[in-house]
Amino acid sequence: MKFYAFLVITTIVLLGYGCKSDSDQSSATSSGSGNADPIEYLGTGEPKYNLYIAETTDEFKDASIDAWSYKNGRFDFEIGGDSYELKAQTSDQSSLMCANSDQGQHLHIIVDSKPYSAQYTSSFDFDISNGQHHLLAFLGKSYHESIKEPAAHIARLVDVEDGNITNEWNIPTPTLFYSRPKGTYVGKDAKKILIDFYPVNINIGEDAKIMLQINGEQYYLYEWHPFFIEGLPYGDNTIGIQLVDLNGQPISGVITSHYRKFRLVKDPAEDIKN
Repeated sequence: MKFYAFLVITTIVLLGYGCKSDSDQSSATSSGSGNADPIEYLGTGEPKYNLYIAETTDEFKDASIDAWSYKNGRFDFEIGGDSYELKAQTSDQSSLMCANSDQGQHLHIIVDSKPYSAQYTSSFDFDISNGQHHLLAFLGKSYHESIKEPAAHIARLVDVEDGNITNEWNIPTPTLFYSRPKGTYVGKDAKKILIDFYPVNINIGEDAKIMLQINGEQYYLYEWHPFFIEGLPYGDNTIGIQLVDLNGQPISGVITSHYRKFRLVKDPAEDIKN
C-alpha cells in the first residue's frame, strides 16, 4: 500500500511512550496520552498548512442507532434520541464556514475501505457484494462530521449473500475507517477542510496515535477529534492516515491505513470579478 511505504520511509520514531492494552472497547475515545499537544508536526521549520482541532458545539449526547438490518439489498435503521434528526441542519454549521450538505444530517455507510455513502433516510436500498466485509455506519452532522458517541454507530464484520447478511460479528481487530475529506471542494468550501476518521477497537492517545500526511507534510494526532486544515492549494491534494502505536510502529489489522486524493477548485466567479 502506498501509504505504508510512505510510513516505513518517513516515520520518526518517538521514544518514551508505553503501549497500554484496552482493545476490548468497541470504539476509540479521546483521552490524554501525556502529550501536551494533540497535534505534533514531524517536519522541520514551519508547516505550510494550518492544522487544528475542529471545536464544534452540537454533540448529540443521546443520539443512537437502536436497531438495524440489511435484508434483500435494503438497510433499515432505527434512530434514537431526541437531539438528532436526519435531514436537519446542524445548528452550528453556518459559523464553521466549511463544506455543508444542503440535505442536512445523514448516515455515513462505509464498507471496507471504500468511500462512504451519505444516506438521508433511515431506510434505503444499498448494494453490498457477496463475501465478508467490514461495515461501519454512523450518524453524521450536516457538515459531515461523525458523531462520536458510542451508541451513534454500529461496526460489524458481516457475511453477505445475495443482498442479505447471513452472519455477523464484532470486528475483532483494531480498525481505522476513513471519512473526510472526500471529492471536490469549490469556492468558499475549499478554504477550510474537515479531516474526520473513525477508529474501532483501539483508544487514540492511550493505545495508539494517527500518522497523518497532507501533501507530504507529516503529523501525529494524539486524540480522536475532527480536525480542520487551512491553506491548501487549489488542484489535487493528497491525504494519508495510518494507525500506529505510541512508538510510531504500524498496528496490524485488515483496515488500518488509507491514501486518498481530493480536489480544491476556485470559484469561477472569482475569475470573473478579477
